[in-house]
Parts: sequence; C-alpha cells; structure tokens
Amino acid sequence: MLNMRGADSPVFVNEITRNPMVWVAIAVGVGLLALAVWVPVAADVLGIAPLPLAGWLLVAGFSLLPLVIVQLTKIVIEARSG
Repeated sequence: MLNMRGADSPVFVNEITRNPMVWVAIAVGVGLLALAVWVPVAADVLGIAPLPLAGWLLVAGFSLLPLVIVQLTKIVIEARSG
C-alpha cells in the first residue's frame, strides 16, 4: 500500500515520485488541461480563453507556492528543535 511521503523524506526522490502511475496521472492531467486550453472547440465549450505568458507564470508560481511553504516550514521547525 502506498502511503504519503514522510516528513523527513526528500522532496523529489521518495516513494511517491518513484511510482510510475503518479507520473502517468500527472501527464494525463497536463494533457487534458492543454486540450481544454488550446483546442478551439474545447475552449469554446468550456468558455475559456488562452492565458498570456504572464498568466501561465502566475499559475505556475501559485502552484509551486505550497511546496515552498511546506519546505520552509520544515526548515524552521527543524532549526527550532535541534
């Protein structure tokens, strides 16, 4: 059974990132997002418009923000405890 990664395991090399099905799921999700945004028929049905580069950078930044916050929190907690 697959568990969430432990608090002391590395961010990018752990039991979750070693699971190939996680990467398949991420690829499928990114592919569906790309289809929804860049296929005109899908974009019309969903009522969405393409984002400019600045918009995609904003999305990427806010997507990575939880990772950064958690890692900084772990660093602060470790520094205080030891």
